[in-house]
Amino acid sequence: MKGRRGAALLEAITALAVAATGGVTLAAVVAHTDMALRRTIAQEREVESAARVLTALSLLRKDELEHRLGASLIGEFRSTIGRASSDLYRIGIAHDSAPGRELLATLVYRAPQGVANQ
Repeated sequence: MKGRRGAALLEAITALAVAATGGVTLAAVVAHTDMALRRTIAQEREVESAARVLTALSLLRKDELEHRLGASLIGEFRSTIGRASSDLYRIGIAHDSAPGRELLATLVYRAPQGVANQ
């Protein structure tokens, strides 16, 4: 029985160490999840803002799109308007801090001048 007294203390210390390790791991997972959630919310807001700019540009008439061909700065975003064909325009939106990484893009069709839309 004499050897058993120290074993109980050792078991208690081991259990405490295991519980502490689990607690630290859980805290790290919660912190990582919180950071990921904050990053996702920020990216979602950025895409929502870019979508508003894209919507506004997609409503432009053919002559207005022609006038805006190329890259231009709109607030915090860089818009790029290109002509895919005589009646088809590509509009891309990127954040000004990362112009090579487009957030959103679309193609819009504009009928030739003088042709009524049906």
